[in-house]
Amino acid sequence: MTNIYSSSKCNENGSNIKCPARFRVSFCYNTNNYYVDKLTNSEHKNKFPDQIDKQHGMHLFFNDEITRLINEQNRPPKILHNILIMNKNKGLYDRRFPLPTFEKTLIDSIAVENLDDIIKLASTTAYSFQCEIKTGSDQKHCFMFFPSRKLLESISMRKLTIFHLDFPYKINNNRFPVIAFGQSDMNGHFHLVCLGVSSHETELDFRKFYQTLMNICFLCEIKFEPSFVVQDRCIASYNAREVVKYNLPILMSYFHVIKNVKENSNKELHNMLVTDVKCLHFRKNYAEYEINKQNILSKWFAFPTLRTFAAYFVKQWLVNFTLYPVMPRPSTI
Repeated sequence: MTNIYSSSKCNENGSNIKCPARFRVSFCYNTNNYYVDKLTNSEHKNKFPDQIDKQHGMHLFFNDEITRLINEQNRPPKILHNILIMNKNKGLYDRRFPLPTFEKTLIDSIAVENLDDIIKLASTTAYSFQCEIKTGSDQKHCFMFFPSRKLLESISMRKLTIFHLDFPYKINNNRFPVIAFGQSDMNGHFHLVCLGVSSHETELDFRKFYQTLMNICFLCEIKFEPSFVVQDRCIASYNAREVVKYNLPILMSYFHVIKNVKENSNKELHNMLVTDVKCLHFRKNYAEYEINKQNILSKWFAFPTLRTFAAYFVKQWLVNFTLYPVMPRPSTI
């Protein structure tokens, strides 16, 4: 006979958090003995001080431990990581806390805090700045920021200050979005300025990104005054633009517009819709863009099968945004 029980002591304080620990009690009729053992992958909740916080990335314990080792020993990242492995093997750390990878240890070791730290580095050496290496849960967002001196200096090299914001996915183990921020020139070339990694895509996260970029530019005495930012239709990053400049104009990424038009349009009228969107995008001036926009929307609403799509297009792509590129050749990332 076998029964499974939970730990009764977990709810002594009236906690609503269900303890994951489970114990199996078996009774042998031949020997009249009871056997108690803990189920696999079952730990008592008291071992984890914050049960609501879902664990992602590097545990906060190792974040503090790496900071301590950097301050006390000032060793290279590889040696610091070997120290962590050695201490783990000696049983000095809780076995349930996953050991961080070398890359996570490296982020803390390449952090800079002032201009003197940046000047010591080569112009092409990337470094981390004002990172917050947390668990990546809804309560503790994780944020990382990586520029280099040469990339930042490219900001002041171009007269037309059109910047691009994009965030590709699935290129790191935790699938956190990587924020790619850069500048385009009149030839349609993209020039990277910095990279960021964020566990979430809320307005608070994008405000953190923009504020960190402005802080590092101020520290390096680089003038950062964008005229436009090109992005997809992300309301969170749209609202966060106020950190940089009040009512900073946001332009729609042409690639994202066409991609969503293809996915949401009527297949029978698909070619006409794509042609009309291209007509809006490649106008000579803003006045011509407005005239064509009114004519095209009137034509779309005249089709009974297109009224739903036309309403979607106005709400999704024309409210607070514009498709007019303000430059001779479109560029996107």
